[in-house]
Amino acid sequence: MQGPLRMEKIQTQINLALKENPDHEVILITTPNEDVSALPYRVISNTDECYDLFLLCNAKTLVLSRSNFALTSLFFGIAEQAYIPLWGHLPCYGLYTKYDKCKFNYFK
Repeated sequence: MQGPLRMEKIQTQINLALKENPDHEVILITTPNEDVSALPYRVISNTDECYDLFLLCNAKTLVLSRSNFALTSLFFGIAEQAYIPLWGHLPCYGLYTKYDKCKFNYFK
């Protein structure tokens, strides 16, 4: 089971991303049962995970959740900046270890 992130943590990372990219539009991509009403952004919510992955892979800046699904967009996508929550699976991919040569932004 995935442990959801608090909306305050997500908003903090969005603020950091917007500080570096003030012209970017924030779009939240979620599953239909996810409540993101506390965040004042456009939401794309559907049941087609292929379309979700397509959208994530075509974003230049990403704020990810704690899920393997979200991480796959880093392997297949064009992201130039990524804000990634620290969680248990990251070292399995070599992320946030001494072998990590990426310039991702990790947060707790």
